[in-house]
Amino acid sequence: MISQGQSFPKRARLRSRGQFLQMRNGARRHRCDHFLVVWKAGPPGPARLGLTVSRKVAGAVGRNRVKRLAREVFRRSGELLPPAVDVLVIVQRGADRQDFSSVWRQLREAFGKISAGSAAGCRP
Repeated sequence: MISQGQSFPKRARLRSRGQFLQMRNGARRHRCDHFLVVWKAGPPGPARLGLTVSRKVAGAVGRNRVKRLAREVFRRSGELLPPAVDVLVIVQRGADRQDFSSVWRQLREAFGKISAGSAAGCRP
């Protein structure tokens, strides 16, 4: 059983098609080896995460594994992300073969760019 401090609540997720489509306009981007991270100012509240993993990336097991890893990095990276930001992680081919440390390194780098951009006053 997951304790309350380790959950990934619905308020921390992008869930509807409209929320994902809003990320296309005026968003900033950072490309890693196996991820494209897109972010934009969101509604007041905690940072929210959306994940897009195409069938071209892997089968169902591989896609679900990558999503679990990305959610875990996001959940543990709360100190890097400013509040009121929406983050969309688009998974690229080959990500399903990465171990947790590689996913951790790539996404932490991207999340660091988000916090650096917001700290410098850059708004998407």
